[in-house]
Amino acid sequence: FDCLHFSWYNRAPSCSCTQGNDTPSDVHPYELCLGNSRTNMWQMLPYTSSNMAEYGQLFNRLVQAFQDVFLWIGSALQVHLPEAEYSALVQVAESLPGNVISHVEPFISLVVML
Repeated sequence: FDCLHFSWYNRAPSCSCTQGNDTPSDVHPYELCLGNSRTNMWQMLPYTSSNMAEYGQLFNRLVQAFQDVFLWIGSALQVHLPEAEYSALVQVAESLPGNVISHVEPFISLVVML
């Protein structure tokens, strides 16, 4: 099936220097250094899927058309999920970088099967 992924992704650290193993707890992550090099913080920021950039206008139209459905799904999940699980979903959706708001809250992704 062809599909479009309108998603936010986390970048996984690729080495022990960015995973936090043996890092001092009293140093801010922006100040961490390994030898003469500093940690590149840009490589650790979450990023959007390529479909989000390529089909952004379609995404905006889908969100607008299905806004009531997304609100209903969120309300149904709030009723049927345990409070801790629902709160965890909302917390992730509300903590996107750059104060971006998820239009499909409590989720951070929308997948459209074509």
